[in-house]
Amino acid sequence: MTAATSIPVPLAPPSVRRTVTLLTPEGVLLPFEIATAGERLAAYLTDLVIQWTLLLVFWIFLAWVSGGGDWLLAVGLLLSFVVMNGWFLAFELGPRAATPGKRWFGLRVMDAGGGVLTPGAVAARNLMRNLELHVPLALVLDPEALGWGTSGWVRLLLVLWAFVLAGLPLFNRLRLRPGDLVGGTLVVVTPKPALLAELTTAASRPAETRFLFTPAQLSVYGVYELQVLEDLLRRERVGPDPDPLPAVAARIAKKIRWGADLSPREAPPFLRAFYAALRRHLEERLLLGKRKDDKRSKER
Repeated sequence: MTAATSIPVPLAPPSVRRTVTLLTPEGVLLPFEIATAGERLAAYLTDLVIQWTLLLVFWIFLAWVSGGGDWLLAVGLLLSFVVMNGWFLAFELGPRAATPGKRWFGLRVMDAGGGVLTPGAVAARNLMRNLELHVPLALVLDPEALGWGTSGWVRLLLVLWAFVLAGLPLFNRLRLRPGDLVGGTLVVVTPKPALLAELTTAASRPAETRFLFTPAQLSVYGVYELQVLEDLLRRERVGPDPDPLPAVAARIAKKIRWGADLSPREAPPFLRAFYAALRRHLEERLLLGKRKDDKRSKER
């Protein structure tokens, strides 16, 4: 995949949310709103409440069915570890790249370079959370676990450790925590989904039925490219920058071997028609248990 770059956008007045513009592997510049530190904290606490509630229910159920057997503690601790660590991995590797807490506050995780969010990046950003927060807080409660004694200075150092790492998003423009730096990720505001129906409806107008695509042409791209195209069609052209739609339409037409030249005027209807057809195709394949993540992956 072609390397992608991050291009910071000059900040508007302080009251405006911070944004970053990313150059995707498809050569499309897309601006994204950066999640604030408060939104990220609120989403994380929401996930913790859900996790603890589920674990509490499970512990109560396990104690009831086991009658207090010796294996209760071992099973409970194992499940707690899996839930606390697997929760973020499972949801952020999903199609929405967001845990329930992030979805509640309209946030999602994305690759900082505009590329596909990889399992390695998601694993790195979430495993770092243990080092950022869980380990120092656990040691504050039990500093003797490392043989450091119970000195007040030791507890103070551990609190500072947790405070500095957890507070890092407050001191950088993109609100990155250490896990984001290691994994190469960003947390951004999810674009409003209200336009999804409008895009699909617009692409289905009779005037645009001349753009018909074969299953072979639609199978070239996957979910990631659909999302990129969706973001591109949503965004209004701002400033003197050239309209990116003709270049994107030409690139897609070449990739799927459309076989006919597209004028700049035909680019918007072509892209809307292709978006609607690709979305229907992917949804139909998903109903059959088939999923294609991006153009470089095989259907699975």
